[in-house]
Amino acid sequence: MVGAERKAAVRPVSVRQSFRGEALVDKGLSVGEAVVVRGQYRLLPGSLVSLADPNDPKRRSKSLDGQCWNAAVNLSTPFIRKPIATALLMVAIVLLGVIGYELLPVAALPNVDSPTIQVTAQLPGADPQTMASSVATPP
Repeated sequence: MVGAERKAAVRPVSVRQSFRGEALVDKGLSVGEAVVVRGQYRLLPGSLVSLADPNDPKRRSKSLDGQCWNAAVNLSTPFIRKPIATALLMVAIVLLGVIGYELLPVAALPNVDSPTIQVTAQLPGADPQTMASSVATPP
């Protein structure tokens, strides 16, 4: 909650019910007291808090389920908020890469079949000079 002189203070509260990001506080708050609802994990008791106007359309937008959230979308936000899941995802990607590398059919001296052609020509009774001049050499 926000205490005197706009400084953060920690106070235990009793929540009766919560639904879609809204909570019904049973005990611990009085009517009109300000509560930090965004960024509270960065606050320490006694930190200076700036109050935002809840009716300012530039600071708030509506999501599909009716909850208010900041309009800026950041691709890295889920990875920053869940570091253990991010580390597990990285380990899985590295393991899949290592397994894939091991399964690649790569050899230092691969068995390659060179393209070859064999031509056989017969001329009964001919000597090698006749074969070279009439069969092997084009006209």
